[in-house]
Amino acid sequence: MNFFDTAIGYQSGTSEQYLGRALRDFAKREDVVVATKFLPRTQEEIAGGASGQQHIETLVNTSLRNLGLDQNAA
Repeated sequence: MNFFDTAIGYQSGTSEQYLGRALRDFAKREDVVVATKFLPRTQEEIAGGASGQQHIETLVNTSLRNLGLDQNAA
């Protein structure tokens, strides 16, 4: 098995954190593919002027931190 699918919305990001720990302990990064998903912008973000691009970038970076993956590899 080398494909893992998760999302920041699963258990408020802890799914990504658990997967990241498991990958660090049991896999080589270059041997796995990780897919994740993000949540839509909230009404507060929209009202605050956050663009869709800013929102996605923020959530991608949060997912990469949760997963313990290199942000330059995104």
